Amino acid sequence: MRLGQLSKLKNLDLSHNLLVGVLSETYFTKLNNLNYLVLTLNPLALSFTLDGFLPSNYKCFFTSSCSIGPHFPNWLQTQTNLQRLHLSNSSIRDTLPEWFENILSHIPELELSYNQIGANCHGFMAIVVTRS
Repeated sequence: MRLGQLSKLKNLDLSHNLLVGVLSETYFTKLNNLNYLVLTLNPLALSFTLDGFLPSNYKCFFTSSCSIGPHFPNWLQTQTNLQRLHLSNSSIRDTLPEWFENILSHIPELELSYNQIGANCHGFMAIVVTRS
């Protein structure tokens, strides 16, 4: 059975395994009910386009220690139901994009440690303090 055939799947946790390779949106296109995805601590590279991945019902997305970078993934802009986002140690070497403020306005849990993220500290802290 292939992952894409599990169309009723809601939660998928494959963390702490030795999964290697590149995952594209084609692996997930039929998983429309999936709202909890954990791929943490796998040496995976994720390659998703803006339109092709992540239905808007995602609540949790954990890909710590998977390679997503070097830039913030643009498809995050489409996620309005995220409650928990973990992208620590994801090879992100970027500044916070302007659209990231929209994510900060509705997400209660965010983990971005162990990346190389630059930001205008005054503007970023203003967003964080406003959220607190």
